[in-house]
Amino acid sequence: MQRNIFPRQLWCASQSEQAAHQSGLLRPNKGRSPENGGRWVLSGKCLWAHFGVPCGTASRAQLRRLNKKVHGPPPLRSFRFPDRIPGVSGLHLVKLRAENRLYSFMRKLIKKMQQMNIVWTVENPLTSLLWETSYWLDIAEATGHYYCELHNCMFGGTRLKRTCLASNCSAIMALNIF
Repeated sequence: MQRNIFPRQLWCASQSEQAAHQSGLLRPNKGRSPENGGRWVLSGKCLWAHFGVPCGTASRAQLRRLNKKVHGPPPLRSFRFPDRIPGVSGLHLVKLRAENRLYSFMRKLIKKMQQMNIVWTVENPLTSLLWETSYWLDIAEATGHYYCELHNCMFGGTRLKRTCLASNCSAIMALNIF
C-alpha cells in the first residue's frame, strides 16, 4: 500500500487576519479553521505537523523604542507578564486574545500528538515571548522536546533572522547552527 506523505502546516496567517477572524470581522473559508486542521492531524493520517503560529503580540521588537520620541506599537507582553500585560484594551486586546487562543489550541493539540507519537515542530523567532508563555511552558513540561536555532539567511533569506524550531523529533538538530 502506497501512502501519500506530506507535512501539515497550521496557522501561518498574519496576526491581523487572525484577529479579524477571532473578532468575527472575517469569515474563514469552510474547512480552513484551526479546529479542522486539528481534526485532520489527529485522524491517523498525519505523520508531522508544523505550527507556524503568529508572533506579532509576542515580538520583543515591541519592547524597543523606534527613536527618542516614537515607541511604535505598545508592548502587549513582557518577561514579567508573557501571557498579557495588565491593562491592555481595545484592538490590542482582541489581537492578544486571538493569539492566546491559537497558543492554547496548539498546546492541546501538541499534547495529543505527543501521546500519538506524531512529530510536531513549532517555529517562532528565537527572541519571541511565545517561549515564555504559560502555553509554551506547559508544552515544554509535558513533552520531550528539542530546540534548534537557525538563521533565515542560511536558506536564502536576505537578513539575519534568528529563528527557533522546537520539536519532539531530534532530527531537527541537524539544522542547528551550534
